[in-house]
Amino acid sequence: MYNHSKFVFIILMSAILIISCSNEKKTNSSKDDTSLAVESEAMINVSEDATIISTSPERNLGKSDILLLSINTTTNNAINRCYLKFDFNSIELDKIEKLNLSLFKNFGSVYGAQHAGNQNFAIRAVSSNWEEKSLNWNHQFSYNSNNRVTVDKSQMINDNFENLDITQLLDGIDSRNGQSLSLELTINPEQGYGKILICSKECINENAWPRLTLKYKSDAASL
Repeated sequence: MYNHSKFVFIILMSAILIISCSNEKKTNSSKDDTSLAVESEAMINVSEDATIISTSPERNLGKSDILLLSINTTTNNAINRCYLKFDFNSIELDKIEKLNLSLFKNFGSVYGAQHAGNQNFAIRAVSSNWEEKSLNWNHQFSYNSNNRVTVDKSQMINDNFENLDITQLLDGIDSRNGQSLSLELTINPEQGYGKILICSKECINENAWPRLTLKYKSDAASL
């Protein structure tokens, strides 16, 4: 009888020890989880946008529903450049790991229904001391970054340019003008003929506005 009771006692103590170890492992695992980083995404719609025209240097197109990115040096030496401004005031810049730009085709344009000719373009970060209601060709820009992103026609999907990686332009954020990022789009190279039709923020479909997707890491909430 004594040996039987001793045996039962040993079994019970072993079970308690196993349960205790298991609970401790779960606790440690939970603690480890709180230190892991989780990848998150945020989207920013363009706050201001406009097209400027070399042949009409004083004309402002800030309220147009299209951003006409084009070049025609074969006939009238016309150059159209587009500008986008994004507000970064509420963004923690040091946590951003990747920055993507998406541009969508304007299908109802007075300039035609299709992109044409050279559809390669370049993107650079410029100073943000401009407003869409007054921007024209005579405005003097300064470049905020030595970097430049080039985009090839082959990156276009269903007439749209989506998730273009422009992370290298993050150093062009203009802290002197409201912590914003202004981008200049130019046909690349600016010679010959080319046309890209882009929806501006005046488009009825808000989902087609130019936008940025930010990917960043932040600490997970404590469990």
